[in-house]
Amino acid sequence: MDGQLSRTRWARTTVFPRRAALGAFAALGLGLVACQPAQSALGVAEATDALVEATGATQALVLTARAIELGTSFAAGDDPETSAAAIGAALLVDLPCAIVAVDGATVSVEHGADCAVMGRALAGSQLITVVANDDEGIVVDHEWTGLTDGVVAVDGWAEAVWLDGDEGRTVLHEISWTRLADERTGVGYTEVFQSPAAGGLAEGVLLEGLAFWTGLRGEWSLELYGADVRWVDAVPQAGLYVLDTPYSKSVHLSFQRLDPVSIAVTVAGPVRSYDFAVDPSGELL
Repeated sequence: MDGQLSRTRWARTTVFPRRAALGAFAALGLGLVACQPAQSALGVAEATDALVEATGATQALVLTARAIELGTSFAAGDDPETSAAAIGAALLVDLPCAIVAVDGATVSVEHGADCAVMGRALAGSQLITVVANDDEGIVVDHEWTGLTDGVVAVDGWAEAVWLDGDEGRTVLHEISWTRLADERTGVGYTEVFQSPAAGGLAEGVLLEGLAFWTGLRGEWSLELYGADVRWVDAVPQAGLYVLDTPYSKSVHLSFQRLDPVSIAVTVAGPVRSYDFAVDPSGELL
């Protein structure tokens, strides 16, 4: 209970990031990169590693955004128990192969392997708890155990917050993830603002914010700017990442769609840049 209360206090008093703050932070971050002492040239192995790590973090964020979206079927202003009942009723219709139960303000979901959620089937367990739904804002907690879309698996929790006037929600995560194809793992936390993608929420999600995690090589930190990610993709189709790596090099990742299934990614670091193509599973082409 104490952890839940502390997370709610954070949500209502220090909601971060905001788009305006991120814009200023982006300018500052790019300026700091320009003012850093000369670094050795970015190697192709380092660039590849950076892309793989950033892809895993993106896949985890998109999976959790998909799961959080499942807990939004309620009316603003309803009390937590009524809100939870509305979520449970909607899930029983939308996920006929899942086991859904409501207990007070908490909805438990055991995902069935044949239920598609925004383009992918989910498995694993999820708890959705409506903490608050009033004039101060909406706060919904999520906990996941073995949540997977067949590409990445996630354990941990998140708190989603909607404040009056926001076009989306601010989400604080503390999660661990594993990419199933290569068993790359990450353990960390994020502060991300989620809103509908350029093509609408049915297509994907727009991510802006910060992520920090410990991965295979060590400590990573990522700033996300206008990351427009389709639900079925592994990396954004537009936007910018600024990634600080464990090998003391900062790199920029920019994205551009090549065709319906592949996205071009340019990884630019000290002295050199490299071009890659990524498929929806996260594999480099």
